[in-house]
Amino acid sequence: MSIFVVAMAVGLLGLASMALPGLIRRSGSHHGLGHAQGGAARAGGRGASFRRGQGGGRHGWVPEPRKVLDLLALFGAFGNLLDVALGWPVWRAALGAILPALIVEAVVLAPLWRWALRFQGRPSTPMAALILEEARAVTAFRNGRGIVSVVRDGRAVQLPARMVAEHVGAAVSVGDRLQVTDVDLAREWVHVALPNFVRGGGT
Repeated sequence: MSIFVVAMAVGLLGLASMALPGLIRRSGSHHGLGHAQGGAARAGGRGASFRRGQGGGRHGWVPEPRKVLDLLALFGAFGNLLDVALGWPVWRAALGAILPALIVEAVVLAPLWRWALRFQGRPSTPMAALILEEARAVTAFRNGRGIVSVVRDGRAVQLPARMVAEHVGAAVSVGDRLQVTDVDLAREWVHVALPNFVRGGGT
């Protein structure tokens, strides 16, 4: 097995091992907002670490593991191409693979990683930010309880909801507009009211 195949395999396996935990966490985040919030916070930490490395902090001279693995995979791919396809000697193929690997990593892969981490590194806004925001009824309300859809961080999120005491008897159908008045972080549900509700004054 040539050194190029080994380098390419090490790079690709390393990148896969770095990506797999993130994919697992993202899949698990669909089981609850609490998990999603924790995953976003951890992603924010990874994004911040990436940016610190890019910014050249105290240890900015240390290459990032991601960049090293990218270069290994590209070096192996270009070296194997030059060795097998063009029949270059190993030493010449190794030298010839360095420059294209550096160029592709800098021009193609690095911008792609920055683009991906820009979304991963964006922390979730706290649920308290939903107060006074508009909600849409996803189900009809029965006994003052139902499911609503709210926009959080640009995405529609469904949450269990309870009407405030003043509006418990109000008829709420699917698609009706409501207003978030409070959130329960422990239970992950919201209090809602009819639009333009002011506590103590009604509609």
